[in-house]
Amino acid sequence: MLDTTGLQGWAEPETTQAGADAVKSAGAAFRSAVADQAAAWSALSGCYSAPEREDVLAVFTNITPHAELVGSASEEAAAALGNFAEHVAALKPLRQQLLERAGSFGPAACTPEDPDGSMQELSRLVLQSEIDGLARRYQEAEETCAAALNSVTGHDPGWLGAVAGPNIGLVAAAADNVMGVHTFQRVTVVNVREVPMPVLERRFTPLLGSYDLLTGPEQQGHRWLRQNGQWISVHSPLHPDAGITRRQWFTQEVYRTVREWRPEVNRTLYNQSGWYRTRVDASPGRWHVPDPQTPRWAETPNSLKAVKIGGGALTLAMAGITFADNRAENHNQLLRENPDMSAADREFRANEMAAVQTGTSVVIDVGAGAAGAAIGTMVGGPVGTIVGFGIGMGISWLTDAGSDGNSFKDKASDIAVDAYDKTKDLISDGFEAAGDAWDRLWGK
Repeated sequence: MLDTTGLQGWAEPETTQAGADAVKSAGAAFRSAVADQAAAWSALSGCYSAPEREDVLAVFTNITPHAELVGSASEEAAAALGNFAEHVAALKPLRQQLLERAGSFGPAACTPEDPDGSMQELSRLVLQSEIDGLARRYQEAEETCAAALNSVTGHDPGWLGAVAGPNIGLVAAAADNVMGVHTFQRVTVVNVREVPMPVLERRFTPLLGSYDLLTGPEQQGHRWLRQNGQWISVHSPLHPDAGITRRQWFTQEVYRTVREWRPEVNRTLYNQSGWYRTRVDASPGRWHVPDPQTPRWAETPNSLKAVKIGGGALTLAMAGITFADNRAENHNQLLRENPDMSAADREFRANEMAAVQTGTSVVIDVGAGAAGAAIGTMVGGPVGTIVGFGIGMGISWLTDAGSDGNSFKDKASDIAVDAYDKTKDLISDGFEAAGDAWDRLWGK
């Protein structure tokens, strides 16, 4: 017998899509209605005057953001239902085919060629496997839809969501790795420059007499040129060679950008660990010893400047994206959990929490990179650098992996926010206690 239980009771895609459209329309209608009422209410500002005027006009200050939240949440729910309906619609033709094949599948028959019906049994097993596989695909679609509906918050990160989470730590770690392998190297180069032609190398013709009128250098040789009927000294700005330059070759010590794949020697470890010191001394070529003469920023090659500035800017941008994502999520969470909070207080609290959370994430990413670099310098050689990259990026990704709110970074951020709040309360209580003591001693 064939078990087709998993193909029964499927949702109808058309009905599911209609429900998604209804949810989305209802959210949009609610958001539009609140916006219209808020606009009409704000018209009172031009004609209403009373002591409680500000409170009356601020009635919709908190209601409007809640309407936006409901509208966004309805769009999220509609998208989850729509994706589920689309997935089921794609599976329905396969379901129909399998049901028809199962319906026409008869019991195993005994024939002279197959007295035990083994071929028929094999066909049954294959068909049952196809049925079970399709049932699992439908179940996975159900679970995906349910997870999406359970995670509906009204928070739409837009493009932030594409890089937030594990990806953002990887981008920051990759930028740090790129910067890490680029360094400078001092080299001596032969360069050329244009210099003024020395006076004594200018063209001249002999001049007889007037020796007493010659300058000291002119008395050492003939330094005059006859031009247009007059004698012109080689020192005169009228001389045709005045201002002429010539090429001069010279040696110069400059810095150039190089990619150094060997990790640097860890000086602290080298001084304190005999094992590490012995390992480095045995194969010094596996480690990079940086030049003690560090170039000034103006002397740094432009290509190295670009790498450092670009990598730093990218790291800062990732931190900014993390802050923006945290702030938006906190803002919507406060809307749901503290509907009575004023807009100004909600904005301040969302920024406050985001700053602590972003700082925690950055510290964890920096720590991951440091851990990878430490392991890489233990290995030495280009392999050590690559191993360090992989370990650092792996740690960064793992600390960000997990379901929403359940990753290591999320938990660490929650602990950091809680510690921040407790510290702030302690400081506030300390100031209040100091103020009370002052009042008791000196009076108000």
